[in-house]
Amino acid sequence: MEVKYLFTMGGKSAAANNYNNHPKMEIFTLSIDKGDIKMETHMNLEDMENLAQEMMEYVQEVKEHAAVLIEMGKV
Repeated sequence: MEVKYLFTMGGKSAAANNYNNHPKMEIFTLSIDKGDIKMETHMNLEDMENLAQEMMEYVQEVKEHAAVLIEMGKV
């Protein structure tokens, strides 16, 4: 699986300027290629932050549950 986070227009400076002038503007492109599944979506900074936070919370929940299973001897 290949995941790319790209600036939609230009680089970091262009994204920062666009964010300063238009906070809701979609400045990121999220591209996922998993062979038979290909997805591309555009996101603003707030959406990207929310996605990152949700992913980190989900990963943490799985790690915590995995530790509980180890303690219970289920692994």
